[in-house]
Amino acid sequence: MAAESNLPTTFERRGTTVPLAHPGFLHTRVREYEFGKDRVLEAVMPNYSGVRRGELTVIQWSDLKDRAAFGERDLHIMQDCLTSAFLGQIGQFS
Repeated sequence: MAAESNLPTTFERRGTTVPLAHPGFLHTRVREYEFGKDRVLEAVMPNYSGVRRGELTVIQWSDLKDRAAFGERDLHIMQDCLTSAFLGQIGQFS
């Protein structure tokens, strides 16, 4: 079976790239799922281990802050993801 067949086919399944400034998390995406009244966010990090190209690491979004020493801006964006009604609002600062 080809690796391409495992790629997400929709935007929702791929998630959206989050504009984090930390060098190790530049291409991190956030995916949103709704299970009834529950909203679950996942962080998808390409090649996080640095071992294999094409490898994805998926963790709960709320655990991302424990993976590195993020700056204030990145922490604000991460919190925005948790509190925004939908992910299209991320990064719209007042």
